[in-house]
Amino acid sequence: MQSLNIPEAEQSVRLAQETKFLDGYRGRLEKLAATARAAGIEPVFITQPMLWGAGVDPSTGVNLETVKIDDGKNGKLYWRMLEFYNDQTRILGREKGVAVIDMARAMPKDSKYFYDGIHLSKEGAVKFAELAGSELTKHFKTLNIK
Repeated sequence: MQSLNIPEAEQSVRLAQETKFLDGYRGRLEKLAATARAAGIEPVFITQPMLWGAGVDPSTGVNLETVKIDDGKNGKLYWRMLEFYNDQTRILGREKGVAVIDMARAMPKDSKYFYDGIHLSKEGAVKFAELAGSELTKHFKTLNIK
């Protein structure tokens, strides 16, 4: 895999450009939550995990920050961009009382769990289900759902 270092100033410019999409994303989340609740359904949102970001992949030894993803994008920038959206999900959860399972932080950054940077392998699907299931069970207990 190719390595790509992107200066912080350049990353900041790219991240600033991404923020123009956040209000629309937030609005769609709010609409989903409101629609579910209007139908008597209590929503649970899940943040998006990704292989790329901080650290070194324990399975390959690849630096997950500097790995080149696309022209002009490395793992660190790609992760920071995704975290803007995950943060909107977390914030909405706190503000609107919607349960959020934070799989972006819970899922280990290990290529054995991903067949590419964002899609889960079979082993990753099992790990995801274990982690998310555990969090969902905790949530149900707070609601006294059996």
